[in-house]
Amino acid sequence: MAAEKAYCRIPVKLIAKFADSFPYDVFLKLSDAKIVKISHQNEPIKDAIVRYHKEKGVQDIYVLKEDYDKILNTLKEQFKDKLFSPYVSENERIELLEKSYSMVKDSLTSVGISEATMEFAKKISQSCLRVVMESKNIFSLLQKFSNGCEEEFKKCIVVGYLSAGMVDHFDWRTDSMKEKCALSAILCDILLSNKEIKDMQGLSASRPLAGDAKNKIALHIKNVVNILKVEKWISKESLSMIEQHHEEQDGMGFPLGLGHTSISQLSAIFIVAMRFSDLLFLNNFSYKEKDNMLATMRVKYNLGVFKKATHSLSELLDKE
Repeated sequence: MAAEKAYCRIPVKLIAKFADSFPYDVFLKLSDAKIVKISHQNEPIKDAIVRYHKEKGVQDIYVLKEDYDKILNTLKEQFKDKLFSPYVSENERIELLEKSYSMVKDSLTSVGISEATMEFAKKISQSCLRVVMESKNIFSLLQKFSNGCEEEFKKCIVVGYLSAGMVDHFDWRTDSMKEKCALSAILCDILLSNKEIKDMQGLSASRPLAGDAKNKIALHIKNVVNILKVEKWISKESLSMIEQHHEEQDGMGFPLGLGHTSISQLSAIFIVAMRFSDLLFLNNFSYKEKDNMLATMRVKYNLGVFKKATHSLSELLDKE
């Protein structure tokens, strides 16, 4: 879309929630080839945006790419207070988190990495972690995130919940480690389309990727690692989890072909969380299938750091 090359998308609901006044020009896309200005910088924006949203069904507005990082910082500063205000319902929080996630995705795919993007991603992952840790269990968690959430965002939430919860069963657990898991869950598949995420959820721990599917997913890992490989913006632990999340205990994973002796405990936890989430989606989060899914995981992951990770998964779910 030629008309969009100089612009970035922002979900209307984020602007309506966070921006009473907006010090940037705002544009509306009328067609694939035509974008028009609907608000000048420093003009009140909230009423105009809400009106367009309600009357015309507009889901997104656009801003200049040159303003995008500043806008991300503006939203980030307001995020925590607004998101966890007692006047914001749980459903609203979930919707705002998903809309914010879509902004990070757009930023990485169309604008490129920046410190503002990564700081916003961290704020989203920390907020997601806070919301999901209030859940009674993984099965009730799905009920919170099912209505209106895309598959890719639900996958992020589930993996973040599982991996952070599993970390809690180790002596070296810290809030920082949990936040790194949540951030890795947000970022590891962010370059994939929603359809590709959904297709991957058809995989189980006993039926790994192969052929063209394997090559495509392996390429996406390489691409996201290359984008994120800026040490001051992302921790080495998070980068390792992202790079290794399709590795396997027996060394038959990808893209590096690492075995269990070459994978850290934290990365093993993240891998087990990813594979168990595939089973959860495959079984429609059925609680009655919990024991069968855990049995599958114990057979598949029974050596070294993977055995410990699977044990922590069992402890997490049995505790629930």
